[in-house]
Amino acid sequence: MVAHEISTQIADDNEKLKSKASETFGSEFNDAHTEVDPKWTYYYTDMVPSHTKDRIVIFRAQPPSKQLGCVRVRDKHDITKTIWDSVGKEGIYMGDVPAGCPFEAMLVEVKLITPK
Repeated sequence: MVAHEISTQIADDNEKLKSKASETFGSEFNDAHTEVDPKWTYYYTDMVPSHTKDRIVIFRAQPPSKQLGCVRVRDKHDITKTIWDSVGKEGIYMGDVPAGCPFEAMLVEVKLITPK
């Protein structure tokens, strides 16, 4: 799995964001039963707990920094294993967090798309 770069225009418009998530990861992320976080949440260094359903994580560096820290999705059966990560990039990205998998967020702002 890999994180996909997206534009600021998509990241800042929840309807466009859901549409892009649906196009990239599947139609279940573009319906009335999906929630998008209303604002960005900054993580200095945290392990974000798992969820019972797949989620989409959208992440960027905290302004004024251009380079993000890290998002690392961990295996649900063995958190020492990494499913995918994105480290030290510039831009805004989105990636799939499979059901049951926690993820690390370090020096990034995050929004989640979550099925209700």
